[in-house]
Amino acid sequence: LESADAAAAAVALELEHLGGLSVEVICQALCLPVEALDADTAGAALLEARPDGRCRDAETLYQQRVKGVYGDLLRFMGRLEVVLDAEHQRFWSGSQAAAARMVDAVKDAKHLQKNLGQRLHEADSPLRAAYVDLRGHLFGQLRGLRRVALMPADDAAQRQARQQGLEALDQQAARFDAAFRQQLFAAVKHDRLDGLQAGSLLNDLGYARRIHASLRDVVAFTDEPGSLRGLRRRGAHAPE
Repeated sequence: LESADAAAAAVALELEHLGGLSVEVICQALCLPVEALDADTAGAALLEARPDGRCRDAETLYQQRVKGVYGDLLRFMGRLEVVLDAEHQRFWSGSQAAAARMVDAVKDAKHLQKNLGQRLHEADSPLRAAYVDLRGHLFGQLRGLRRVALMPADDAAQRQARQQGLEALDQQAARFDAAFRQQLFAAVKHDRLDGLQAGSLLNDLGYARRIHASLRDVVAFTDEPGSLRGLRRRGAHAPE
């Protein structure tokens, strides 16, 4: 807290920690293993599977793993007394916003799990199939965001590549949203779903859309101070 760069480095590490915890809770809300995010493919068998004992309550996990870390991060950031230049101030404000967006995503995942977890346990039906589709879409978005997050962002070309990756995911999300809505109304028209079921699915589509938007904003945040970036580079090349 006596150095702007040291404080920013600590915040960057804790944001990474909070992000990992948040994604883990979101995967649990989808009743999917977080390890599958790094697998070469997320097969249909995984996405269609009924939850097993590994599917844990997202609210409990939020209370145990996310809420305290978020509070500690805000307390740490609130204690800073060093005068920040404009570049560090942007990073500080952006970090606060990114942390809040992670928590927003977890809270939306808690709401999504209420219907999703119940429907995934049920026998095969058009309603369960719709939730499987929604689950697969959001998990695919998580995998895509993870790939973009791992891309370097040290120069303008790399940041542009990351931006293009995010825009591609945005386009995929928009296409899924439109197609999913169309399929729901067609299912209601042909009595495969009733109006209440379609309404619940639309609400849960909204939660999925907000989860993607929140995490997308976090991944888009790359406003690291140049001095901190230099320290990080030197640290990465330091001898063991």
